[in-house]
Amino acid sequence: MVSGLCLSQSEFSNKKTDLHPRPDVEDSFQKDLKAITDVASTYADSIYAVTVGSETLYRGNFTGSELKDKISTVKSKLPKGIKVGTADSWNKFADGTGDAIIGTADIIMVNAFAFWQGASRDNVR
Repeated sequence: MVSGLCLSQSEFSNKKTDLHPRPDVEDSFQKDLKAITDVASTYADSIYAVTVGSETLYRGNFTGSELKDKISTVKSKLPKGIKVGTADSWNKFADGTGDAIIGTADIIMVNAFAFWQGASRDNVR
């Protein structure tokens, strides 16, 4: 199992890891969630956080409330002490789209592409 191998190496090296279930397709989300919950108790000390999705708000795959529900689902299945959150484009928090997850997510990672964001195609060479 890849999750177990990754986590056993993390434990061996005294580092923590971040796991990423894909919430966009329900079947893959359930499989990823099962894989994570199968190893979570054994390797809780090696798991820093579980990041539910990446740029799912930016792509419009979920509303803030829908993503909040996914985060809550993951949190309810994991041992206490493992942070659960998401990663998304900074502008989804600036425009209020991500407000619903604030207070539910333990960790929010923000993607920012300052060099390209807002640049026109004319700037590409």
